[in-house]
Amino acid sequence: MIIAILAAITIPALTSFIDKAREEQYVLEARQVQRAVVFYMVDHYAEGDFNSMTLLGKLTENGQNLPEHPLSDYLTITCTDDAAIENLTLDLDNTRVIGLVYLVAGYRIEFEGKAVTITKQEKEP
Repeated sequence: MIIAILAAITIPALTSFIDKAREEQYVLEARQVQRAVVFYMVDHYAEGDFNSMTLLGKLTENGQNLPEHPLSDYLTITCTDDAAIENLTLDLDNTRVIGLVYLVAGYRIEFEGKAVTITKQEKEP
């Protein structure tokens, strides 16, 4: 009886802890992807015609874990399967990433400047 009461108290706390750790892992993954985008921009800026839409198009062509993905040379981690960059915002000079929206495992992680917003996506019926 006592074990059941202790389990009823601790299991929700552990589940919450695991969910929070998973969120943090996804935020760190999104930060790594954002840094990889910056490194990619630095290396390819001289090619010209650099804007949010052309860059976003290049970065969403293939899965991020595939060797032919433009960021594969810049990522030091393996991204979660089916993770994707949804949106990308550059500054007016197209020289800095000021916003990124990253979708990963049911989470939407949005960077706007230094602010980070994490939203758990509802599963579609």
